[in-house]
Amino acid sequence: LVHAHLKDYTLHRVKGGYLLARCVTGQGVVPYPLLLPLFKTKPEMTISLELSALEGRRIRVEDEDWWAGFEPRDRSQALAILDRAALGGPDPQTPWEKGLGSEVGEYEVSQTAQSVKYLEGLFS
Repeated sequence: LVHAHLKDYTLHRVKGGYLLARCVTGQGVVPYPLLLPLFKTKPEMTISLELSALEGRRIRVEDEDWWAGFEPRDRSQALAILDRAALGGPDPQTPWEKGLGSEVGEYEVSQTAQSVKYLEGLFS
């Protein structure tokens, strides 16, 4: 490892597959406490915080074309893992996706501050 950019997502079951929605680092599906020992073996590695895109990312597992880049395999195991990680709950849309442009800056600052606080606690 030379560089890592840290971000996190929540996973939601939606029509046609799943939605990866950005979230505060440490509140999603990335197991940062499990990754920390790996990071500590590389003290020369640079690490940066990168909140993901303001728009959710679709994993269209029900679309055959989505699987084209993967080796042929039984998909049931991958789908079972995604189902276990998927959340219900509140609307994962960002202010940007809701058309609330005036709230995007505050949203970004808040998520960044919460993510930094989480990572400081994890790395201290």
